[in-house]
Amino acid sequence: MTDALDAPRVLRLARTSAGLSQRELARRAGTSQSVIARIEAGHTSPTTVTLARILAATGHELDGELVPLAE
Repeated sequence: MTDALDAPRVLRLARTSAGLSQRELARRAGTSQSVIARIEAGHTSPTTVTLARILAATGHELDGELVPLAE
């Protein structure tokens, strides 16, 4: 079994690899800097739709795969 998506780590990695500050990412994603900070700190868990929207603002895409459990 794999761990759940680590949204804080994924978001921070996407933001820093895009060379964006939290404030600039928030502006591009249409949200506030405090929302970005709370997600990155692990104080709030974004929905998949919200995370995908914020990641898109970094030039990244959220990609998942459905894998059947081994019997």
